[in-house]
Amino acid sequence: MRPTAYLDYNATTPVRPEVVAAMADAMAEPGNPSSVHGFGRRARARVEAVRRKLASRLGVAPDRVVFTSGGTEANHLALLGLDGPRLVSSSSIPRSSTPTPRPPASPSPETASSTSRPSPPSSPPTTRGSSR
Repeated sequence: MRPTAYLDYNATTPVRPEVVAAMADAMAEPGNPSSVHGFGRRARARVEAVRRKLASRLGVAPDRVVFTSGGTEANHLALLGLDGPRLVSSSSIPRSSTPTPRPPASPSPETASSTSRPSPPSSPPTTRGSSR
């Protein structure tokens, strides 16, 4: 049999067995970390423990570790950052979630006045043929 390689990392990425085990442990216990009941508080404690452990391994403060739900959200965070915009790129290949930034267009003198709010009418409109 010929060796094969999985190359479709845009669809899914192979997950290491120890990650699968850790995820299975976490998913075995119910709880939304944003909830205030006991299940939620325990889930929040698990998330924060992982955040501290990861921050320690990365040498950063725990509040600098942000978990995202997927690639587009992570790309958005990488571009906008926690403290404002920055340019981060790991590839020269454009992605649909990371379009080429364009500078904001400045209004021309002709269009600047047309973007202001219209004045309200001086008197209410009259209606013809209405019966009162």
